[in-house]
Amino acid sequence: MHKERIKQILRMMIDEDLGMAWKCEARTDHLDEEICQLMKKAGCIRVKLGFESGSDRILKMIEKDETTDDMRNGAKLLRDAEVPYTGYFMAGFPGESDDDLRQTIEFAKEIKADYYSLSILAPYYGTKMYYDMIEVGFELDKKPWEYFFHQTGDLMVNNQISSQVLREYLSLNDLNSVRKGYI
Repeated sequence: MHKERIKQILRMMIDEDLGMAWKCEARTDHLDEEICQLMKKAGCIRVKLGFESGSDRILKMIEKDETTDDMRNGAKLLRDAEVPYTGYFMAGFPGESDDDLRQTIEFAKEIKADYYSLSILAPYYGTKMYYDMIEVGFELDKKPWEYFFHQTGDLMVNNQISSQVLREYLSLNDLNSVRKGYI
């Protein structure tokens, strides 16, 4: 994505005074101060950020090409520009440990997203991870479809994370209710 092109589009939206509210997805390492300020002026009401993990080890393993420092910076830029954002996280990566997931929990709390979406990794049919996991013995091809909707609470390709840490991770979804004043 070319930053100058993004800025040009945002300026056009502002100049045309479209008066529309919109949301988008972004990578934190593609944000800068000017883009975030332009997004706000152009009517952006939420940015969806796929953080995936708060563990640099896991981010490197999944080839995210972003670090927790990149993500902290992007979240701060949005916060400073007063653009709300949702933080998307996943748990249960192959080889992910309790320590990795605890790092994700702490990172999620630290960034203070306006909304959270915390889910369980579900390798989709046809992806490299799906076939890699079958090759090492996970019977994904025998799992019912509901396991592939990220919300079952069951780890599909990880047997290292304790149920206690997984429950703590999933309880972060309650932060949505706290932030909205429901709790």
